[in-house]
Amino acid sequence: MEYTEKYTAERASLVLLLNTTFITVKAAAIDAIVQATKWDSLRIFTDATITAEYKTGIEAGRNDFAQVGKNIEVMYSYLSTTNTASPGSTCILYENLFPEYELLEFEFLKKKMSKISRDWTAAELDGEKKLLLDTYIMQYNSIGEKWLIITEKATHILEKVVQKEFPAEFLSSLEELACIQDSTTEKLKIFEVKRSTDKIILELEVVTPTERSEVIELLHVPYKGYILKPHTSTGKYVRKIGGTNAL
Repeated sequence: MEYTEKYTAERASLVLLLNTTFITVKAAAIDAIVQATKWDSLRIFTDATITAEYKTGIEAGRNDFAQVGKNIEVMYSYLSTTNTASPGSTCILYENLFPEYELLEFEFLKKKMSKISRDWTAAELDGEKKLLLDTYIMQYNSIGEKWLIITEKATHILEKVVQKEFPAEFLSSLEELACIQDSTTEKLKIFEVKRSTDKIILELEVVTPTERSEVIELLHVPYKGYILKPHTSTGKYVRKIGGTNAL
């Protein structure tokens, strides 16, 4: 059995970033729905065969983006509309809840949609145009699914932290910080949650072990009809883990 004899308590800050503005992210989610409306209005869907093959192709992405818009509203509601805040510790873990590069990927999707003409007819759909439609469907659905996962995770995390509950998914990253002395966190205490216009900061007390010991129970082993004298009066031996002491 192992137990901790001595601890050290260190201060650290977890900074959850939402530095892409609400207006920008919300506008992208709305634009995704606008793209779906344009898709529905394409002239090629006057043809029954093309309609059956392509029209419902973006339905999964459409549903995902609709939920993404709702999640974004919730995510940004946890931020302050006016306050700015800074980490109180020099030992800082940064986590980006909605990476900015996701918006760059969305810009490529918009450009792809701009290449799809509303006036194409079914007769004009050659191999190149069909490839464009197939690629657009794949990317639209892929981004919608990914954004749904990102925003649901971010919402779940923010719901936790405002209740002063540390998100378990960040524990290993915290333990890997060079400013945390031991890689095994014994206890975490959130003593302050700061809301800013672009982030939420958790001020932490990180308790880590500095000295651990191990209790070894010794068994009495008969030997040629005799029972050897126990090493200790209790039959147990305590040694410091990492130390040089031995039986």
